[in-house]
Amino acid sequence: MRDDVRAEIDAAVAKRRAELQARSLDEVGRDFQFTFQMRPDLHKGKDNLIERILAKVRAELERHA
Repeated sequence: MRDDVRAEIDAAVAKRRAELQARSLDEVGRDFQFTFQMRPDLHKGKDNLIERILAKVRAELERHA
């Protein structure tokens, strides 16, 4: 993958991370449920849910790059 494309993906993921960090655990849980069509494990914490969401976001961006 080209460096400029990778930089764009990294920037998009960083922006999404900031958006998710600014939200409450319940909101992140709803986003997780929408993304994965399953109930989130809220006891695992917000950071865990965010990282799982971001991994899927990154995979989608790389697939379309």
